[in-house]
Amino acid sequence: MKKKYYIITGVIVLLLIAGILVGTNDNTRDKIYLNYNTSIKVDETKGEQIHVVDNKKDVSIWNLDLQNTIDKKIAKEGKKATFDNPFIIYNPYGTNTCSVNV
Repeated sequence: MKKKYYIITGVIVLLLIAGILVGTNDNTRDKIYLNYNTSIKVDETKGEQIHVVDNKKDVSIWNLDLQNTIDKKIAKEGKKATFDNPFIIYNPYGTNTCSVNV
């Protein structure tokens, strides 16, 4: 019975330590924040097949974590593309208003 108690206590302590480390690591917290607040959506004003990046919290476009998050989301959405239904995204990184990636 004591052995089971020590194992459960040890697991709880390890989980608490892991939570503290993740919570205090600004880099990890920023990446989670960006992943949650950055999305790719269809912009009806540009056309029914044109996607745009929705940066809900207006994070600087020069932020590397934001750019990496956009890369990952584009790769994920791009896998769904077909020849008949291509993945088209307008100005994904916010640096060139004349760009469209297919």
